[in-house]
Amino acid sequence: MRRTLSSVLVLFLCAAGPFGWVAFGPAAKAGAVQLSTLPTQVQIQPVGDPVNGGTGQLPVSIAVSPDGRTAVTADSGPSKSLTVLDITTREVVQRIDLQPAGDALYNGLVWQGPNRFYAAGGPSGQVYVYDRSADGSFARTTAFTAGRYIAALALNDGDLLAIDQDAGTLVALDPEGGTIKGTAVVGDHPEDVAFSADGTKGWVSNWGAKTISVVLHPAPGVYVPAGVEANRAGSFGDTRDYTIPGGVTAGTQIEVGDHPSDLLLSPDGKRLYVTNGNDDTVSVIDTATDRVVTTIDMAPYPNAPKSTAPQGLAISPDGATLYVANGGNNDVAVVDTATAKVQGLIPAGWYPSALALTDEELVIVNAKGDGPLVGYNADCNCYSGGADPRGSVYVLPLSDITTNLGAWTDDVMEYNRFDTRPGDISLPKDHPLGNVKKVIYVVRENKTFDQEFSDIEGADADPELLRYGREITPNSHAMAERWTLLDNFHVNTETSIIGHQFSSAGQLSDYTQRTFGNTLLWTGSNQGRIPDEGIQEISYPNSGYLVDNARRHGKSARVYGLEGGRVSVSKDAVDKDVNTVDLAFPPGFDNGEYPDTLRVREFLRDVKVKGLADFTYIWLPADHTSAAWPAMYGPREMVASNDVATGMVLDWLSHSKYWRDSAMFVVEDDPQSGKDHVSPYRSIFMAASPWLKTGHKSSEAYTIPGLLRTMELALGLPAMSQNEHSATPLLELFTQDADFSTYTTIPADVPPAFNPPVGAFATRSLDLNLSMVDQDEAEITELLEDMLVRNPIKTIPIDDRFGKTTAEKWRSVMNHDGPMTDFIPAAAVPSASMQKRIARATLQHKTEPVAPEDELAELHEWLAETRAERYELAASRGALGGGVGLLLLGTVWIFGRRARRKLV
Repeated sequence: MRRTLSSVLVLFLCAAGPFGWVAFGPAAKAGAVQLSTLPTQVQIQPVGDPVNGGTGQLPVSIAVSPDGRTAVTADSGPSKSLTVLDITTREVVQRIDLQPAGDALYNGLVWQGPNRFYAAGGPSGQVYVYDRSADGSFARTTAFTAGRYIAALALNDGDLLAIDQDAGTLVALDPEGGTIKGTAVVGDHPEDVAFSADGTKGWVSNWGAKTISVVLHPAPGVYVPAGVEANRAGSFGDTRDYTIPGGVTAGTQIEVGDHPSDLLLSPDGKRLYVTNGNDDTVSVIDTATDRVVTTIDMAPYPNAPKSTAPQGLAISPDGATLYVANGGNNDVAVVDTATAKVQGLIPAGWYPSALALTDEELVIVNAKGDGPLVGYNADCNCYSGGADPRGSVYVLPLSDITTNLGAWTDDVMEYNRFDTRPGDISLPKDHPLGNVKKVIYVVRENKTFDQEFSDIEGADADPELLRYGREITPNSHAMAERWTLLDNFHVNTETSIIGHQFSSAGQLSDYTQRTFGNTLLWTGSNQGRIPDEGIQEISYPNSGYLVDNARRHGKSARVYGLEGGRVSVSKDAVDKDVNTVDLAFPPGFDNGEYPDTLRVREFLRDVKVKGLADFTYIWLPADHTSAAWPAMYGPREMVASNDVATGMVLDWLSHSKYWRDSAMFVVEDDPQSGKDHVSPYRSIFMAASPWLKTGHKSSEAYTIPGLLRTMELALGLPAMSQNEHSATPLLELFTQDADFSTYTTIPADVPPAFNPPVGAFATRSLDLNLSMVDQDEAEITELLEDMLVRNPIKTIPIDDRFGKTTAEKWRSVMNHDGPMTDFIPAAAVPSASMQKRIARATLQHKTEPVAPEDELAELHEWLAETRAERYELAASRGALGGGVGLLLLGTVWIFGRRARRKLV
């Protein structure tokens, strides 16, 4: 009877999924943590004793004090904090929040005795010094300026070593005063550093170069690249070769896998272990010869796509067992170093990022904690629609690993669906999806299901959270109700900075996941960097994006907007880039100055010339809104323009020759702008195709990876990530009973209207940075709630020059080739003084793009110029065409009038 009750309880907890996490997760004392379902629909159930209190957002490293009692984590997410833990009592003893503006935090942590530690400031360029006070707490006592982006720290022979990731250098500092003693050039995006026990030789992982730099320490304060001779002045200078894109560094470089990040020396110093986050491998280097002697494969099953993302490392005192944190698979691998084989897997939390070993215990840091929140927690002070992925730490006795490894390995395979892999299939013969030969993928900005669809009858919804209902988004509603309504569809990230990457790749590179909290967007630092959206090649996941996948397998692809569908801007890819991307379609986020309807007009012009590609990516960002920024559409009106633009794409497609063998899919890249009662990751999904079921509703749990896999199956492409293998494709949505009926765009029931030129909302908006996605996002969300719910803003409609009815006005917008400013009514035009305020605010919030170095800079510059030329050409063509059209109409009118006179 007791066994039966236990079985029932286990089944109940498995079904409860994320609800169990809310009840027991972050508040849980020692004992089992409940099974939690992630937005990808894989599950986690970390083992070990949770450290009570957890960490801040996105901890990426941990360092244990020499006495083994105290540990500190670097919480590098937007919250920016250090968490001090007592390992023995499993308690958080202190949370240190970084307060000064511009302060930031990254993975570098190192102890100097039991009472002092140093922390790397990432994009702040600082190294922070924390000392223990008499009461046992830690406080910052000073800070050193060490470079531009300080990634890693180490102590060696009386020196404090800092890795400057932006400069590509190792910096030696005086650990007391912070004076820089010297620097040594290493490689591209250096991430970690390790030195031999005698301090004479070190290794630096070059995250962006697939290499390890070898550095020698021949004299006090002197560090030089191995294999480089000093010049006449006795200086080693800059050893990079700028004739090669990326600036290859001279000296001894050990070639390893893609994205080498974390380093760990074996206890005897004879082996150096390197995690290759984009290759799913660990390189083993002989430190005497500086050669790779073996490579450990971290793939969970044969021929698995890349996305395991190995991160942190720990090793047993005898060097026999290596532990590897697999961030992408939410587990820790146990490796036999003698055979270089994985012996088993330990269930961890969400994205394990760092490990430590102390007193026969393994300490596991999970960057995103124990699972997502359920519904919306109004008190969580979250940065993303209620999502609050705070980290967690677990302490696991090594004896438990020996006893349970076999069963735990089975659990990991089950939790990740590696045992069933529903997406690891070929398209079944005669499946209706096989009739789809061309795919249009539209990605929009930041909405939850309840924000837009909670007025649809029969949906699992909370109408109290509705913000952009049927009168504002009639086309989205029509698509969902005519074809398929999914009320359990989840996106997989919290913000746009990573959402566009995931929605186009089905995964995040280890670089993007670990650094997204350390950009200018989150730190306010002048040294900030933007790792997403393909701006730097290091951000690309191993398999690239769906655009790359299509091109690699002989399919034509076309990109409208560049966001997330980015392809490599490198010497051998730039021609392909130009041929794939419509350079007249505005790339990037433009603060609403370029309406989505005009974007679609450019798409229609381009596709008329080039035809419809097998795979088409379109980014329509206007539903992000520009809050109450003067001379812009109001929030509802901007969402409405985005909805009309979406309808315009479908209207054209359904009336085109391509309709019979096409499918169009529409998603939001992330959910961060609002609330949802089911999950902060639940979002909207729309699709249209003759081969889709009509009037279909499903509450099956579907995800972005499942959608990507569906599009890949239609186009005959392989999966790009294990996430897609683990996801369920949306095959049940299709039917052989094709319906070739066309679709006509539906104008919104609210007229196109502009924000008032003055007022409290306008002032608040000018104080916010709307120049790029994700900046001041929490403040924007709060402002939108004020404007939409608490004190609705009164926008100013365009006047009757553009039509008497709302529908006529939207048709004027839909058919207009010119800028949005053509429609501004006189009452919405800012005064001269307000225009000056707008100009000052625009200048204040202007974000300078990261300038790549060397030949890559020239390619970026050339691409920007080409885009500008193409954009101007398209605009001039539009103006010329309009002029010619007016001339023809005038000629017809004149001759017609003369003819009528003759008849009279």
